[in-house]
Amino acid sequence: MSNLKVACFTLVVLFGSSSWMGTNSVWMQLPLLTSSLPEGWSLPSYLAMVVQIACIGPLVYGLLHKCCCSLSSAALILAALLMAVSCQSGLAVFWSYTAGGYSVLLYAFMFGLALVNATSNVLFMPFMSQYHPSLLHAYFVGMGLSSLVPSLLSLGQGTSNFECVANNGTMQPVFQPPRFSVSVYLWLIAAWTALATAAFVVLQYREWSDEQQGEKHECDSCTEEATPLKDGRGNEVRTTSVEDPSSHCPSSSPPSYHASPFMLLLLTAVVNAQMNGVIPSVHSFAALPYSQSVYHLGLTLSNIVSPIASFLPMFVGVRSLAILSGLTALSTVTTAFIVYLGLLSPGYLAESQTAGGVFSVLSVVVAAGLHSFLRTTFASSLRESGGGRSEHWLFWCGVFIQIGSFLGSAVMFPLINYTSLFQSAPMCQ
Repeated sequence: MSNLKVACFTLVVLFGSSSWMGTNSVWMQLPLLTSSLPEGWSLPSYLAMVVQIACIGPLVYGLLHKCCCSLSSAALILAALLMAVSCQSGLAVFWSYTAGGYSVLLYAFMFGLALVNATSNVLFMPFMSQYHPSLLHAYFVGMGLSSLVPSLLSLGQGTSNFECVANNGTMQPVFQPPRFSVSVYLWLIAAWTALATAAFVVLQYREWSDEQQGEKHECDSCTEEATPLKDGRGNEVRTTSVEDPSSHCPSSSPPSYHASPFMLLLLTAVVNAQMNGVIPSVHSFAALPYSQSVYHLGLTLSNIVSPIASFLPMFVGVRSLAILSGLTALSTVTTAFIVYLGLLSPGYLAESQTAGGVFSVLSVVVAAGLHSFLRTTFASSLRESGGGRSEHWLFWCGVFIQIGSFLGSAVMFPLINYTSLFQSAPMCQ
């Protein structure tokens, strides 16, 4: 791969990392936020409600997209990224401000970040349709980094480091002070988001000249030009589409699919319901009974596996509906096993803390790999099978990602908060 292609791939990865980084960064700070703000451990439920309200963003954009075809996606993306940087910077300064016993500015800036992140599913992904198909994989690698980077920063910060100390005959957790403050953490995330914004500006507005490279590179748009044909007297008689022989676009015809785009969209919703709704809701119940280190190990390894699995479809292309359905079923079984571990809390799998901890980590890592691989494969398949309507199908891919994520969260929220099915384990048991 040439240096120019590597640079373009890197820019897309950075751009993709901005998709959900803002919201993820706030969730990773919950141990410190809940100990400092008046809402305490009810804070996550307030923030979850704020994120769900922000889901109106994709709906509004979808209506505008259908009614106002003249909207510039590049301009909207740049405005969204600048808004994300502003909200992240505002959080770094005002996250601790309260009024009337509520963290009002935290809610306001969180709403702005969630609005950008939710809308990215239907705005950022269709934008990638103008680039080489391989760069869609780079975008999903970036989406994986949007959770990995905040997670690694949180581990370095030591947000959940504690020791179990005997107190009145019981073991109580005593949290250690973080290595750096919430404000410093949020400033680092704001700086990363600013870097992602700069990457998008370079990707979109730089003149990628072929003179810089002896071959066509992947930052070119896969477009075809209409060439008018003329008769002997110079009159235009018809217009046809011809392919530039020097184009980097794949010369082979699109692969044959045995599934309609609608089936791929349905599978996309199922995978994202598990990936973004079910597992994040129950992972703590499935891991914390074994130890805090089991929880963080599973979270970190899954965040590492996710971008790697998103990169894999570039080399392992799966086009069979039977195989894709089988992998989706396997991911569903893995997700069901994680839910089962959560239902056992505060008990152990097979009454063994060691075996339960191992299976907890393995299951969440396998699920992360399968979900990331399938999400990227479904999006790539929709792009390639869409022909000249690739942007249209990527838009709907983003819509079904959002629908699946919302339904997964909507199902798990009442089960966790309003039933006794899932019970927290003592931190020191």
